[in-house]
Amino acid sequence: MIEREENVPNKEEMLSWIMAMCDKGYRRPGTAASHKVENFLENRLRSFGFEDVRRQEIEFDMWEPEYWRFIYEIDGKNHGCPCYYTCYTSFTEPEGISGNLIYLGKGSEKDFDEKDLKGKIVVIDLEFLLLQYQALSLVSPYIHNPNNVRLEDHNIPDMSRGINWAAYHRATKQGAIGFIGILSNYPIDSPILYYPAEGINDFPRPIPGIFLSKSEGKKLTELIKQEKHLIKGKIILTGKRSKGKTSNIFGILPGKTEELIEIGSHHDAAFHGAVQDASGVSIILAMAKYFSRIPKDKRNRGLLVLFSTGHFYGSIGGYEFIKENRKLVSRIVTSIHTEHIGLEPIIKDGNVITTSLPQIRALFVSDIPEFRESAKKMLIDHNLELTGIMPIATEVVSKEGSESKYTQEVSLWTDATPFFEENIPVFSFIGGPFYNWHPEDMIDKVAVNQLEPVANGFIDIVKKVDNIPKENLKI
Repeated sequence: MIEREENVPNKEEMLSWIMAMCDKGYRRPGTAASHKVENFLENRLRSFGFEDVRRQEIEFDMWEPEYWRFIYEIDGKNHGCPCYYTCYTSFTEPEGISGNLIYLGKGSEKDFDEKDLKGKIVVIDLEFLLLQYQALSLVSPYIHNPNNVRLEDHNIPDMSRGINWAAYHRATKQGAIGFIGILSNYPIDSPILYYPAEGINDFPRPIPGIFLSKSEGKKLTELIKQEKHLIKGKIILTGKRSKGKTSNIFGILPGKTEELIEIGSHHDAAFHGAVQDASGVSIILAMAKYFSRIPKDKRNRGLLVLFSTGHFYGSIGGYEFIKENRKLVSRIVTSIHTEHIGLEPIIKDGNVITTSLPQIRALFVSDIPEFRESAKKMLIDHNLELTGIMPIATEVVSKEGSESKYTQEVSLWTDATPFFEENIPVFSFIGGPFYNWHPEDMIDKVAVNQLEPVANGFIDIVKKVDNIPKENLKI
């Protein structure tokens, strides 16, 4: 294992940056906490000696819930049930919406077939697909697993896109007035899940929605099945929609040429967001500080450091950065993003605790021979345990450019996606612990001992890319 270079910030300094971000509060885009973090990041880059630091303000449709409650009625008696709002669904009037509850299992097309849902509140078991980690070996050219950990013992829910969210759209289409999603296989027995699902692709969502925990959901569905008469429910979800403002923060270190290597991570979070994604930001800050100490004449290419916003609003930060900075983007030869340096979570006695292992990670790498070789070397040299190199392929995405149309295969939904869609080669490092969308994402979940190795590893990657001829950086 390669030793840490002296100029690389140590884990204590990186942890201090993570704590500083978490201390600001829930940093959802447009909030006071998020603005404080934007200022913090801008000041950090300036303190490193960056002379070209910019703030890109973005206006967006801000969704702010204020009060939420679920009540159901049996034999004339009201029963309150702990719940949590479903992101970006419609708000109700203060009195809420009321209707008969109808349970439709997992919400498949067959479950919905020929059901009259007009005026009703649909109840669905929302299940996450399991990430089958032992299947990584079928698609990954290399998994760094020096201790031979049994991957099949470490499957977790796919929190990115593995939920049967189509049930919400089916309910809406068939006239339902409300939606209740039971988190039936979410490891934490809680209704709290800040889950944007499809980002803002279907925003605003036309009916109000709430989540129930698996235990409360089980009680409710058993009552629905047992009752001879329909159970009536009420959803109250009040809040406001307004035009909010949020900002990307980015800075540039010039090199000997106009070409740029972009490194980045998103700075917003659902809650305190120690792992998602203050941990990723800390890696990028460490890299920025390191390279700021290297003279310009020793960098072939410049370094563009981007802290993007709006991850929970369809990654608007990344897309708006590209849209509004076309000249800069045309100079980028590689995009490198880091997200979620966390410990593996397990549930014990109903509580979330962590093991000593890092959460299994994926390192998505564009199909360039030097990239694959460098990625493997990085994992071995810095002992980035339980990380698999992943090709970027499965789904076809078409993109209209200003001069041409091209098609790429992509299974990438990370901070690097907007850059990949611009045909820019990428390295994208990401883990997916299930606490990322829950208030459990606190400092104790950060894989502190992984901070230095990950930062050192990507410093090596930047140095390698800096010396690859531009003609070899094509995908």
